[in-house]
Amino acid sequence: MHGIAARAALVGLLTLRQLGLGPHVKEVPKAAELEQFWAAPAQVSRLDLRAGPSSSDLRPPQTARPFAFISRKTSGFSPGYDVRDASGREWSVKLGPEAQSEVVVSRLLWALGYHQPPTYYVDRWTLEGGPEAGFQTGGRFRPKDDSLKSKGDWSWQHNPFVNSQAYRGLIVAMALLNSTDLRNENNTIYDVKTAGHRQRWYVVKDLGAALGETGVYRPTRNDIDAFESEPLFIVDSHGHARFAYHGLQKELLANVSADDVRWTVARFERLSPGQWRDAFRAAGYSDAVASRYIRAIHERLRAAKAVDAEFDGGRSNYWANRHVPQAVRALEYVPKRVASAFKSLR
Repeated sequence: MHGIAARAALVGLLTLRQLGLGPHVKEVPKAAELEQFWAAPAQVSRLDLRAGPSSSDLRPPQTARPFAFISRKTSGFSPGYDVRDASGREWSVKLGPEAQSEVVVSRLLWALGYHQPPTYYVDRWTLEGGPEAGFQTGGRFRPKDDSLKSKGDWSWQHNPFVNSQAYRGLIVAMALLNSTDLRNENNTIYDVKTAGHRQRWYVVKDLGAALGETGVYRPTRNDIDAFESEPLFIVDSHGHARFAYHGLQKELLANVSADDVRWTVARFERLSPGQWRDAFRAAGYSDAVASRYIRAIHERLRAAKAVDAEFDGGRSNYWANRHVPQAVRALEYVPKRVASAFKSLR
């Protein structure tokens, strides 16, 4: 009996872990509070998506001299290093296919008004020291200094912005770009030093698992063929459009309405063709691949703009609607005190 209970508990826990939980709606955030998460750009047309978000004292990584090895990243999908450049500045470096896609998605979210740390793509550089010293291929470089101090993670479900247009718009933007790894640990609260004073930013930081396919277990990322082949919407047996997103925490789509979709599309449409090209050039894409991505994203934007007023993001939560009740029933084998704790999370 104890073995059955343990297995049932494990099934329930794994199911709930894979699903995540829907957002806990709070009151609408005040303007000053919302600015910690999103602020409408004053002049979108003047945003430089090649340079991206930066500060007056920050220059892109200089590759004329080697970068000194500090430590090696040992967790997560992508390999990487912490390094120090010749001026003494430290950088977090991400290697592999996520390096390019993270820079593009970061640039685009920044252009929509969401806070982002500076990121740069460096196609060739040299590592001095460490287990694999020498010439290195492309990597995403993000500065590590006192201007950006991490204060921990923030949760998609529990945050001050859940009941805001900008929060729901971010979820739509992530779906549009096939950002498939919406784990809470990929979100960071930053204490940011700007113009001599400190601000708090709520940031989606690890954005590399995008621009490919969506899925729960190691989907391809930064894969133009996969991105082109996966639609943004599919039509169910009742003739209703729903998101085709298969990634983690699809329950977040449940509160998305047609207005939220259109709000997000309108902000993407403010970007000029040159800004779109600059975002992909900043990440080292060839013009041919960049053009395919831009065309595919615009096809998605047209599909999103065409959703009718009855569109309901909750219809996309088909997997959770089927499996959360099964997970809770499995937990009935667990001692009542534990089971009730999980039922309270429904």
